[in-house]
Amino acid sequence: MDSFPGYREAIGYPDNADRDIAAGVQSGNTEENRVGEFTVNYHITELIESHTEVTANVCDDIVHAETIDHDRITGHGFSWTVSLHNTADTPGLPGIVDTDRANHDPRARRTPNWNVFGTWKITRFTPQGLNAAPGGADPACKSWWLANHPDALNIDSDYTFRAPGVVPGVPRAPQYPEWIGPSEPQ
Repeated sequence: MDSFPGYREAIGYPDNADRDIAAGVQSGNTEENRVGEFTVNYHITELIESHTEVTANVCDDIVHAETIDHDRITGHGFSWTVSLHNTADTPGLPGIVDTDRANHDPRARRTPNWNVFGTWKITRFTPQGLNAAPGGADPACKSWWLANHPDALNIDSDYTFRAPGVVPGVPRAPQYPEWIGPSEPQ
């Protein structure tokens, strides 16, 4: 999320993790103006919305392009909650709806070049989900991780981990696949 144009304005303060966001987005950045050899998959487990606020539980799962041989147990991902608040009187125009996810839409843009947050500001960005035990991962994230990695170990009932050993690489997915542009002209 911190590579999306408009993040710096939406969060309201400079974040050390968002250096060179604009240059990074233009180059397809995932870390320090280089394309990382991994894919971060995101999964929304819960969405609470009103005309002025949106809150979501989000899970991520990092999948590396290269085969990795771990000699220790490693975690799958991270769960967090993010809230956005609209600072305008209207929510803004909706984006163009992607009506067929299975096929490429020629209106889709590979890299957004507009402020994807618009008048919405990030008001909460915290580890763990709304339904998680204190200090734990969202239980829905745990289920998603176990579905993605059926060979995972379940430890301490809140986290899933890869066992030591070889983790096969998965080709890196394109960034911003089928990102449908805003409905207003650019």
